Amino acid sequence: MTVDIKKIREHHRYEIDPLINEALADALDERNDTAAVSIVSKLEVTDIVDFLKTASTEQREHFVKLYDSDLDPQVLLNMDDALLNSIVEMLGSRNTAKIISGLCYDDIVYIMRTIDDDVREHVTLLLPNAVARMLHFVWSYPKESAGRLIQKDVLAVFYEWSIETALQFLGKRYSLVEDLLQVFVVDGNGCPIGSIPTARLFFSDPKTSIVNIMSKNIKVIRPDMDQEEVAYIFHKHGLISAPVVGKNGEMLGYIALDDVVEVMNTEIEQDIFYLGGISENDMHSTAIQTAKSRFPWLFMNVVMATVTSLVIGFFDGTIEKIVILAVLMPIIASTGGNAGIQSVTVIIRGLVKREITRINLWRVIIKEVFSSLISGCSMALSAFFVLMLLFNNLGISVVFAISIMLVFMFSSLLGTMVPLLLNLFKVDPAIASSIIVTTCTDIASYSIFLGLATVFLAS
Repeated sequence: MTVDIKKIREHHRYEIDPLINEALADALDERNDTAAVSIVSKLEVTDIVDFLKTASTEQREHFVKLYDSDLDPQVLLNMDDALLNSIVEMLGSRNTAKIISGLCYDDIVYIMRTIDDDVREHVTLLLPNAVARMLHFVWSYPKESAGRLIQKDVLAVFYEWSIETALQFLGKRYSLVEDLLQVFVVDGNGCPIGSIPTARLFFSDPKTSIVNIMSKNIKVIRPDMDQEEVAYIFHKHGLISAPVVGKNGEMLGYIALDDVVEVMNTEIEQDIFYLGGISENDMHSTAIQTAKSRFPWLFMNVVMATVTSLVIGFFDGTIEKIVILAVLMPIIASTGGNAGIQSVTVIIRGLVKREITRINLWRVIIKEVFSSLISGCSMALSAFFVLMLLFNNLGISVVFAISIMLVFMFSSLLGTMVPLLLNLFKVDPAIASSIIVTTCTDIASYSIFLGLATVFLAS
């Protein structure tokens, strides 16, 4: 038997070969379907996904048209949320339903909870009745709740069984055991009371009772729990899976680590997009769709900038008298903005990692106040000596130093309080904190600096 070393090494690649990517793109652009199908037939699923990530909208549309309902469902399973929604929109509800109907229930749930709500409803109506009923069970729970992550194909053994009986039971359900790392143990009422690593089952004495080798330290999840709370519990306790229980403690299903990792990645991506004021689908949208999604944030920035300019206009007389103020104004605003964003970043990170709670809330706020006071005074002294060297003007140097100290303290305190208040009112701090802090800081910076200059220098 000969071994094709070259072929084995080809599997060491982690991304699609650029030359293959280019060849497939050219085939789709030229509508050479035979060549395109030939190239795709030699690619792994991950390579196809890599191609679709970088393909143009027109290339993706022709690719989808080429395969229609014959598209490998594994391709959909390996896509990120934004790309999946883009491809499903091109496929249409009927083709999407046909493609995913052959998948196992958990994979169907993964795809269905990822796609947009309006599309999901249409696809659900086209799926087999048994699958549709299970999906309606999942959708009965609030969006972004633990109930949306439930996997129903759960394996549980009775606590009074012997290991031999449990292995016989699991052996009849090999398709479910295949990738299972942990088996749950339930009592007579179907309530989870423990768990056993699958490996321990196979290497323990078959005559031993399940209750003697199970771990009783399990963490149960309520279906109405927020997904971020679930992710925090998994991270804190190092869980690989956790049972989901109903009102009476009965086991409804379980949540697996891979779903939790997906939630964490999605939350991180959402926060990044929110901070930038862009849509999750931005990369895979058309130019018109991208422009439409960005316009509200850009318009809001224009409105806020207009308010800032009105504040500056209120002090136009002072600026005309002391022209050097116009040179120093951007420094004040930039310093305040940076200080505010630093505080916002620290607080949001603390909230996400649960490092800020009611226990240490005031300690965090007081620390930020003192930190900003120390930094503000240091900045003020440095600015004073620099301006004296540059302009040799005591009045302007003093006003600028006092202004930068006050602005620094204000922006740091604002950057601390805004995320905390938004979190208190159940608003994601990542969505609005940055724009609120930067706008208010700009207005406060110009008001403080130009106001002091008007009172002490222009009078």
